[in-house]
Amino acid sequence: MLAIDGRVVTDNIPDFLTALGMLFSSYYCFGIHYSDSGSATLDFIQRCLLKINPEKGSKVKKGSGTHPKVLSLIKAISDYEWNL
Repeated sequence: MLAIDGRVVTDNIPDFLTALGMLFSSYYCFGIHYSDSGSATLDFIQRCLLKINPEKGSKVKKGSGTHPKVLSLIKAISDYEWNL
């Protein structure tokens, strides 16, 4: 199920990858910022796993930019040359 602002948009999502695509598409199409409680996780998934890494801007609330924990994790992964 995908809900936006408390309204169910769809409840027919066939698999996890489709759900993930719909989730991130919704954030961008509707201009929604990541919630504070999940911003680091969503920012990591966006930048490191999905390779959506804009030169500027972020879906994290204004003024906070890329979460410092995300930056340090990405650096640690690149230091070990893990290929995600």
